Amino acid sequence: MIRTFAVVFALALVASAAAETPKEALEKIQGTWKPEKLEFGGEPAPKEVMDKLVLTIKGNQIVGSDDANDPATLELDPSKTPGHVTLTEKNGKKQLGIYKLDGDVLTLCFAEGGVERPAEFKSPKETKIALIVLKRMKK
Repeated sequence: MIRTFAVVFALALVASAAAETPKEALEKIQGTWKPEKLEFGGEPAPKEVMDKLVLTIKGNQIVGSDDANDPATLELDPSKTPGHVTLTEKNGKKQLGIYKLDGDVLTLCFAEGGVERPAEFKSPKETKIALIVLKRMKK
């Protein structure tokens, strides 16, 4: 019994030591990002939108090239699977989403209009779910 407790306790310590904090997660996504894929309601974004859109994450702020004077605030919760992201616009409107980072590829999936947070990285037809796959731009 004591041996089992010791093993469980040791595993819990290892897991908690490896857990990423929201600040650490935010630090990993700093930089400038270019979309490789952008869908809304299962429909791909027009090529002209893809060509000109650039997103910059600095601190806890995210801003798009099309609205440089209107940053939104990002909150990450890496303890969830997949990680949770909440985007808060200047007007207080929140968009709930999920995220994953794989090297220099950041995938975001948001539910527009305050509906439930998506559970998977998909943008089904006839929904208000946006799927964005971003590639970090090199300096």
